Amino acid sequence: GLSAGAATLMISVGLHGELTEGWLSRYPEAVATILAAGEDRDARQKECLSTARDARGCLYGKQGTNPTIALWGDSIAAAYAVMLGDLVEDREESLLALTMPACPPAPGWQIEYQEWRESCERFQTFAMRKLLETEAIHTVYLAANFAAYVKISENQEGFRDDFYRTIDSLLIAGKKVVIVYPFPPIDSPTFRNLIRAAAADNEAVISQLTESFLENHKVSFAMLDGLGKGPDLLRVHPHEGLCDDTRCYIYKDGQAFYYDEDHISLTGAALLSPLFERVLRHQPNAVR
Repeated sequence: GLSAGAATLMISVGLHGELTEGWLSRYPEAVATILAAGEDRDARQKECLSTARDARGCLYGKQGTNPTIALWGDSIAAAYAVMLGDLVEDREESLLALTMPACPPAPGWQIEYQEWRESCERFQTFAMRKLLETEAIHTVYLAANFAAYVKISENQEGFRDDFYRTIDSLLIAGKKVVIVYPFPPIDSPTFRNLIRAAAADNEAVISQLTESFLENHKVSFAMLDGLGKGPDLLRVHPHEGLCDDTRCYIYKDGQAFYYDEDHISLTGAALLSPLFERVLRHQPNAVR
């Protein structure tokens, strides 16, 4: 269910292409760029975003070094791995990315109907143990499809409590924790505008209302805000890099920021790099 939107986007665009006998070269530049962004993702995604029972994450950044930064979460988190890896490599360090599709960083809570629920449970236990036992890891970024998990929790209790316990355990262990808030997924009206743009040869910037995004995510924002404040609890708000006061963009200035309806592309992640780097800049450097 969490990936249905992405499938809908690609299928619908494909159908449009069949109906119009169109190829990328025949689309308006903006739409062609957005469609081509489907390939603008981590080349290691299949390896590093796995549902295997023995999944152990991947190392990004400077190879051959012990990780000092970690990224833990689902496919939303995985979209940040390359960008964060580049940031820590500039510090001559490495990043441990612990990601599994639809598997939040909340040991004890999994989606009941998920086919790989057992793999998720094993991976959550492994990830928490790895982070707690690896002394060199001083900062942990947590990112996930929080809005989806909060919604599921209306009928399946426990996500918020298990996620809060995760934060407490990491903080008690002396880790700095960075909460990565939701970014705007591509909503249905924006998707329809994309199809219309292709049909009408319209080069208009594709965007959606910032107000609508904030309204649709107010529950998940409230849950994350409810963690409180502290010197070791930090936050990144990706929408600050994707939105202005009125609009959130999926395409702007010749660049597409998503590789499907629910995931940031490499280009989109690079756009958000300063927000992540701002937090990282104030963390200790293992080399220095």
